[in-house]
Amino acid sequence: MTKQNYILSGSVLAFSIVFLLLSQGMDQSQSTYSIGPSFWPNVILISMIILSVCLALRTKFSKKEIIFEDDEELMEKVSGEEKEVSSLASVFGVSIVSSLFLYLVAIPILGFILSTFLYIAVISFLLGISSWGKSILLSVIATVLITALFISALAINFPRGVGVFRYLSSLIY
Repeated sequence: MTKQNYILSGSVLAFSIVFLLLSQGMDQSQSTYSIGPSFWPNVILISMIILSVCLALRTKFSKKEIIFEDDEELMEKVSGEEKEVSSLASVFGVSIVSSLFLYLVAIPILGFILSTFLYIAVISFLLGISSWGKSILLSVIATVLITALFISALAINFPRGVGVFRYLSSLIY
C-alpha cells in the first residue's frame, strides 16, 4: 500500500503544481474586494498540494504491521479478509462514482436544487448515515446552505432544469 500512496501523492503533487503555474496566467480582479477568476482554482490546487504532501508524510511515518509468514493460518485469514474488503470496496467505489455521474447528468435536466438534494441524500446514505430521515434532513440543510451561499452571497446562478423543473427553480431563485 505504501508504493501506491507514494505514486498517488507524487502524481497529484505534479498535477497540482503544473496547473497552479498555468492558473497564474489568468486575469486578476481589478478591485481589491472582489474575487478574481483565478481565486478558486488556486485555493483548490494549493489544497491538493498540501493534501498530497500530507499523504506522503503520513505514509512515510506510519507504523507498519509485520506478519510472520510462518503462521499459515494467520496468513490465510488475512488474505481472505483482504479479498472480502477489496470486493466490498470496489462495489462501494462504483456506486459512489455512478451516483456522481448521475448527478452530473441530472443537473441540466432537473436543475441544481433537486439534483443536489437527491445526490446528497443518496451519498449520505451510502456513506453510512443510518436512516433515510437523517439523510433527507442533511440533504435539505446542505442544499439550502449551498444555494444561499452561491446565489445570494456570490451571485452565481445555477442550472434551472427544463420544463416544470425550470419553473419550480424560478420560484426559488
